[in-house]
Amino acid sequence: MRVARASAAANVVDGKIYVFGGCKEFDSSNWAEVFDPKTQTWDTLILPDLEICKNTSMIEKSVVIEDKVYVVDEEEQCFYYMPREGIWRRGIRDSKLGNRKDWCAIGKLLYCYGTRGKILWCEADELDRCEAEELNWREVEGLGILQFGSKACKRGIEESLAWKLHWTMNSFSRLSSNSRGNIVVFWKVLIPGTGKLQLWCAEISMERRSQGGGVCGTIEWTDAVSGLGPNSYTVKVLYSVSLNV
Repeated sequence: MRVARASAAANVVDGKIYVFGGCKEFDSSNWAEVFDPKTQTWDTLILPDLEICKNTSMIEKSVVIEDKVYVVDEEEQCFYYMPREGIWRRGIRDSKLGNRKDWCAIGKLLYCYGTRGKILWCEADELDRCEAEELNWREVEGLGILQFGSKACKRGIEESLAWKLHWTMNSFSRLSSNSRGNIVVFWKVLIPGTGKLQLWCAEISMERRSQGGGVCGTIEWTDAVSGLGPNSYTVKVLYSVSLNV
């Protein structure tokens, strides 16, 4: 990148990396850039009109859906860029951003994690509806066991999971998707009486009940995937990938 950035958006479309925001001056020519790995060069993108995006520096959320890059800034403004056309458009607002993290698109649905272990979803095409008041986030059903502090259990796997979640630290560390089209969540667990930290992971498949209906989640597997050092309280999971071994 041509300038240092903080709280920027970086996404890949057609093999190129698009970076928005994260620098102090919105009207800077460096505010929006694209990197071509083949030529190893950065190019400047045209800036969005102020009617679409006003004085944005920090980007809170970003996601790629159907070759469009959607971002939400610190003012809860949503806008998107269409790389093939070189066009910016204004989208819907999203309030209470602090309670919804790690946007992840699977098919025509958008997912994120909320407070206390809740996973939320909404229709991805809602992002284009700038005339609506805000995104209609709804909770994924069937995942009550993931709500931190829950002691309910029905099977052995849930009993173990409930115990681990009861000792979790804060909330999920990361929500993402994998190559099978499932949601993957990571969280840190402090093992009582030992002072040891573990990084746990769960893979969750999603099923749409019917057209216009709710979404139900099923935990496919869960386990500790790594031990963490004593000073790993701020560990971040950057990316996840599925491997067949």
